[in-house]
Amino acid sequence: MRNRPEIVRTVSALLTVIGIPMVFFMPDDSLSSKIRKWGWVFIMAGGLSNTLDRVIRHYVVDYIPMGKYVYNLGDLAIGAGAAGFLAGSLLEKPAEKEVQ
Repeated sequence: MRNRPEIVRTVSALLTVIGIPMVFFMPDDSLSSKIRKWGWVFIMAGGLSNTLDRVIRHYVVDYIPMGKYVYNLGDLAIGAGAAGFLAGSLLEKPAEKEVQ
């Protein structure tokens, strides 16, 4: 979508606006759900950072060199959040089956 940055900005902004309020509706009654919730917080923080870059600068600023690649803080937050969300999901215990 390099030739259509307005679409990328719009979709990014919409997903961020929809995703951030979801944090307040996520349960945090167990360790696994708290880990998932914090994972989502990191994903949304990284997404917000990238969205603000797209809206204000019209491109995402990459400024953290790691070997031959360059990353930004938003990307690192999204990666850490995805790992946390996955870890929380894997730690969740399956619901007990109801006895009929």
